[in-house]
Amino acid sequence: MALTSDAWLNHLNSAIESSAKPISLNSFVEILERFDQAERDYLCELKLLIRLMKAAAILLRHLDFILLCSSSQPTTSEASSLEVEADVTEFLAEDATRDMLRGVEQRGQGLLSESHLLWQPWLDWEMGLLRSASDTRWVTVSSTADKQ
Repeated sequence: MALTSDAWLNHLNSAIESSAKPISLNSFVEILERFDQAERDYLCELKLLIRLMKAAAILLRHLDFILLCSSSQPTTSEASSLEVEADVTEFLAEDATRDMLRGVEQRGQGLLSESHLLWQPWLDWEMGLLRSASDTRWVTVSSTADKQ
């Protein structure tokens, strides 16, 4: 019998909070496996629309976890991050993070009324990367202009 959405969210939050800090690559992978199991519980045997809506909460928490562990997460006043070991940071390079976010989003493709909840954090992350790249280019161009 599958756990309820609330039980899975409690279990996932507990696993994240109780992980040794900084989070090691092994702990990161173990938590990802738990997310996969939670998503299988809700996405493989969907029978009711209400379960779809609850699945969105698990998928959204999965996205949040990936972004919180990502070293390329844009910093905002609202954003906090989890302390992770260097191998997790190395593992979560921009392309790997993007692939993981795409995978979570693809598992939620049937959630039409909730899809914006999955797209928005990913979009915000991508926009943060673009802003960072733009700021870096501006500093480089500005520094070059100052030297001339």
